Amino acid sequence: MHQRQRRPRFCAMSRRRGVIYNMDEEGRARLVFESASSFEGTLETKTGEIFSIRGIKGARGDDTVDIQVVDAETGSQFLLEDAAIKYDGQSATIAHPALDYSSDERLIGMKARKEIQEYLNPRLAEEDVYHIVFKGHMKVKLLTSYQTKPAMRRESVCEDSTRIIEESEDFFA
Repeated sequence: MHQRQRRPRFCAMSRRRGVIYNMDEEGRARLVFESASSFEGTLETKTGEIFSIRGIKGARGDDTVDIQVVDAETGSQFLLEDAAIKYDGQSATIAHPALDYSSDERLIGMKARKEIQEYLNPRLAEEDVYHIVFKGHMKVKLLTSYQTKPAMRRESVCEDSTRIIEESEDFFA
């Protein structure tokens, strides 16, 4: 018997223009608290990646903070709203569906200044403000998507009448 060959099936696919960012990182975080609702610091992952972490008072009251996470390599920024925070000057914990932090070490005085100078913002160490640095384990897990708009197509003409089609939005001539 003769078998019929199957033809390959083609399906029409639309071009999707978007970015999906999947962050699943954990490591050692160093946070400097100015108050119970204001802090800044870094997260250094096991692979050596660095993320900047900043918290400001949340809209729901003193026991919540809005946290900005910035990927130091790509510059991608994420805002986590209304994270629950517990801070008493001796320890700090932060809970959010996308972020979990618990301090296990508290540094004050010269140890805190040295940690700030070495790992965080050296300008903070120069200030005459009493700083407390908390170190602990942090886990950040985010899945975000961003739809980009299609690039504009432009046509340029060179001096010798050569036409160039550009698809970049950041081309300045």
